[in-house]
Amino acid sequence: MARRTLRIKANRLRQWLTAVTMAVCLGACAPEQIVYSHFEAVPGQSWYSDLPLRFEPVWSDSSVVCDMLVTVRHTQFYPYGNLPLVIDIIGDSGQVTRHRVHLSITDGHGNWQGQGFGTLYQCQALVAHGVTPRQAKRVVVWQAIDSCASLPGVSDVGISFSIEN
Repeated sequence: MARRTLRIKANRLRQWLTAVTMAVCLGACAPEQIVYSHFEAVPGQSWYSDLPLRFEPVWSDSSVVCDMLVTVRHTQFYPYGNLPLVIDIIGDSGQVTRHRVHLSITDGHGNWQGQGFGTLYQCQALVAHGVTPRQAKRVVVWQAIDSCASLPGVSDVGISFSIEN
């Protein structure tokens, strides 16, 4: 009888350890928690160099510290292999922090890098670590291709803030 009780306890312990291990593994693989995400459509899918896209993030928690990402959706008519962006993060005191981001749109062989299917692809890049709501009251995104006043094939541009892991 004592052996049977020990076997039952050992099985319960194994089951409990398995459940805890699975919970820890699933937690480690969980996607980042998005605090804010918003896309702005590019009028006529042609992004003019003098037409920045403006965002005003809405924060539900003023104490979070986030990673900021920029995402660009483009069509197969996008003519270049990369997309340089200038991103101004404007704090509540009016201080501007400027970031330059270069999105790789194609690989070295001209294949689209982004995710997507059909006629729309999506590329994403990290802009900044450790961004707080006080530092990001507004965000302004510019396309920075020097030789192109009007950039065809860009459908939408978005920003997102996710809690740092």
